Amino acid sequence: MADGLLILHFVGLMLAASGVVGSLASLASARPAARGKAAGKRSPGRIYARLASVGVVMMVPSGIGLLIVKPWLFYPGTMFWMKLAFTAVFTMAVFGIEMVQAGRTRQAGNLLASLSPLAGLSLLATVIFSVLAFH
Repeated sequence: MADGLLILHFVGLMLAASGVVGSLASLASARPAARGKAAGKRSPGRIYARLASVGVVMMVPSGIGLLIVKPWLFYPGTMFWMKLAFTAVFTMAVFGIEMVQAGRTRQAGNLLASLSPLAGLSLLATVIFSVLAFH
């Protein structure tokens, strides 16, 4: 059971990471005039945003499940709480990117220019603090 949850957790991590990196790459390769417009449903940015969202939706429940199945993993140390804090920032950034790509917000270019790097950096910090918390 715990192995299956861990596999789901890592698959979600890979999906989220590939979605964030793809979103950053599509933002970097877009023309400056195109960055300010909301993307269509078939644009690469929209697809990458959905991929990252699916990854987060897989990671969060499987992480909670791991803490339930293996309670000894729950060590409320500083590194664990930092991991949770960066996971919350990452989750908000990913769903913010999803909302921008879906056209639900205004000023898409400004938000994408700040949310995409925030998602990438917070994902990196989440992985670092995960290793430090559970090594």
